[in-house]
Amino acid sequence: MSSNNSAKLQKQAELDNRVECMRALQRETLLELQEAIKDAARLLASAHMEDLESYNKTGNFTSSMLSEEVNEGSRLALGRVAILTERVADESLRMEIKNLMKLGTEMLLAKSRSESEAKMDHLILKESNVQEKLGIILRNTY
Repeated sequence: MSSNNSAKLQKQAELDNRVECMRALQRETLLELQEAIKDAARLLASAHMEDLESYNKTGNFTSSMLSEEVNEGSRLALGRVAILTERVADESLRMEIKNLMKLGTEMLLAKSRSESEAKMDHLILKESNVQEKLGIILRNTY
C-alpha cells in the first residue's frame, strides 16, 4: 500500500513539475512578446512617419520607399512577433495579436494618407488593448 501511495505521489510530482515547466515557458514567451509587440509598433509608427514625410514632399502617398533601417526593422519585428505569437497558449490573445499585426500591415499598404492615419490611430488603440490583455494573462502565470 505504501509503494502504491509512493507511486501516486511520484506521478503527481512529475505532473506538477511538467505543469510548472509549461507555465515558465509561457511566462518567458509572454515577456518576450510584450517587447516584440512594442518594437513592431514603434517601427510601424516610424514607417508611417516616413510615409507622411514623403507625402508632404511629393504630394503622392503611395510612391515612397521606406528607409532600409525601417523597412528591414519592420520585417524582422513583425516576423519575431509572428514566431512568438504561435507559442501563446491563449487562443483569443493569439487572434488579437494576429489582428493587430494585420492592421499594421494594412497601414503599411494604405493607398491614401487618410487611410494610413485611420489605420495608425486604430493600431495605437489596439496595441494598448493587446498589451493590457497580455499583462493580465502574464500575471496569471505566476
